[in-house]
Amino acid sequence: MKSANQLTVLAMLLVLPTFAQAEESLDRNSVYRVNPPNEELGIAPQEEIKVGYVYKYFNPKFDRHVWGLAVAGGSFHYAFGPGSMQPAERFDLKITEVQKQQLFEERAPALSRGIQGTGRDIFARLGADDRWTIHLSSSIPKVFDLTTHRRWEWHGGRRVGVLHTCGPFWTWQDEGFQPMAVSFQ
Repeated sequence: MKSANQLTVLAMLLVLPTFAQAEESLDRNSVYRVNPPNEELGIAPQEEIKVGYVYKYFNPKFDRHVWGLAVAGGSFHYAFGPGSMQPAERFDLKITEVQKQQLFEERAPALSRGIQGTGRDIFARLGADDRWTIHLSSSIPKVFDLTTHRRWEWHGGRRVGVLHTCGPFWTWQDEGFQPMAVSFQ
């Protein structure tokens, strides 16, 4: 099952340029998930949202939709910033096996066969352009939270804050994380 989910996310990532929909086309009251067959974001009905999965939701602090993890009670944790990485299994995709195979045959048959044989985990990495890209590695889930400017990693299912010599706060600059020094003057 894990392999099928990873390959489904790979198919989704192969068509991601169209998933960066303009903010003005999104409804503030709706939650979105990627919809590979239609190459767009699809509305996720409230009753179908799964705790621990990645969705795009409206965040009033930023006055726009951001990616985050669904939590119990219909809310979301984190506002994913650039550099956030999530495993393939955390995307709630509505796609059939037939649709998945068609996407692979059309877009990357050699790549899909190569990944099936490696046993590597497939992660999606969020870029500064709000698009997810493929990241093949033995990585761990990572979040740069735009709300708190904190970085989090999951080790063995346990969330750990990433610190630097000046404290726990980070910023995203020049395609990488930079320590953020806080001055109390």
